[in-house]
Amino acid sequence: MPTPYRRNAQTPAGRIAATPGTANWGGFFGLLQEYSGASAGYSLRKIGSGPVVRLRRASDNAEKGFYASEVVAGTAGSELVVNGDFATDSVWSKGAGWSITGGQAVCDGSQVVRSTFTQNGIYGGDVIHIVTFDVVACSNFAGAGTVMRRGTVQSFSVLSNITSPGTYTRILSSESNASFGFYADAGVTLTLDNVSLKTYTASSAESWAVVDSTLGTRGITGSDESAFCTTWYDQSGSGNDATQAVSTAQPLLIRAGVTHTVNGKAALSFDGVDDELPIGAIGISGSDNRSVFSVVSPDAYPATDGGGYLGIEGPVGLGSAYDHCIESGQFALRVRGNALYADADNNITQRLWTTNLDGTTAFEVELFKDGTSVARTGGTDRTLVGVDDWVVGATPSQPTTNYDGSLQEIIIYPSDQSANRTGIETNINDHYGIY
Repeated sequence: MPTPYRRNAQTPAGRIAATPGTANWGGFFGLLQEYSGASAGYSLRKIGSGPVVRLRRASDNAEKGFYASEVVAGTAGSELVVNGDFATDSVWSKGAGWSITGGQAVCDGSQVVRSTFTQNGIYGGDVIHIVTFDVVACSNFAGAGTVMRRGTVQSFSVLSNITSPGTYTRILSSESNASFGFYADAGVTLTLDNVSLKTYTASSAESWAVVDSTLGTRGITGSDESAFCTTWYDQSGSGNDATQAVSTAQPLLIRAGVTHTVNGKAALSFDGVDDELPIGAIGISGSDNRSVFSVVSPDAYPATDGGGYLGIEGPVGLGSAYDHCIESGQFALRVRGNALYADADNNITQRLWTTNLDGTTAFEVELFKDGTSVARTGGTDRTLVGVDDWVVGATPSQPTTNYDGSLQEIIIYPSDQSANRTGIETNINDHYGIY
């Protein structure tokens, strides 16, 4: 007997037509839906509704908004380089002056003409690749660089925007049976380590950041193929977007075609100089109750107070109102410039910081690090002033001490979320794997 066919089936009216209110995508149906009422929610993952970030492409200043699924890191394939850690003196074709010494590739400067250090025919085809390498030392960044495709060279400083020792990751265009490696001009010394080359499937945002014609000409990406945040969208539905119109003050998301990540998840990188994203008024001022959840990864601790990654501008002479700071080797929660908490945390690492303020009950303030309560270190309770002017990436009253590091999520509630704290923290930690 044939299976009965029901005619005129209809999609139920209401929210289920789009996304069921009880749908459970990856363990939850949206953090800001499950724990509603936030004044602002900033993240590079989906925690609410709408796009997550608007980017500016460095090559031509074009702008575009992206959803969470589009700003993830791309996917790398298998390793193509052999002996990229230089554990043995093998495989690499070494020109004059080059050697593998002490587990590193070294060019001693004895070469009288340009000399190369390559592996031949290791990549090709109509795909892009991702290359990572350590520049341990270099005497002239304009006189050394990469070799790719069929002998094409590209200097570190002029085209790849590499001007100091460090670890670098770049997108590389391909060509059939291509060579890859490095070169040094006459007399230039260069030391390299940890070289990797893999096929790469770029995310939507990475593909947009890389201008194909430029990459095809240059062969390997530089700062022109980077992208910066002009707007960190508020996913709470409150419309409190964090926006920066000044290009030099915009935090970075994509560097040389590759998404900046912390612990494998996309992150905005703030330079510690002038990067910040003003929010403005969000409906929280004075001694209003509030809770703030933030995923923070500092690159450095400033020697002096400040380094705020989230703060409120206060009236002249009264100091900023409610600042979350990474400063002097510690996390500090400041109320009108007065540090109520100063948790010694010198590790440059990813943390989940939670603060709760119950302004109606004896000015009760709480701090939690990775879900664990932190004891208050002192300070005098001060009446919060009636100011509602928030900013991400700086301590407003101390503009010379901007935050230096990465931010992945900030959620601000206009209420004390003590009752929901563990649920919100669990949701955040399940995604980022912080502790």
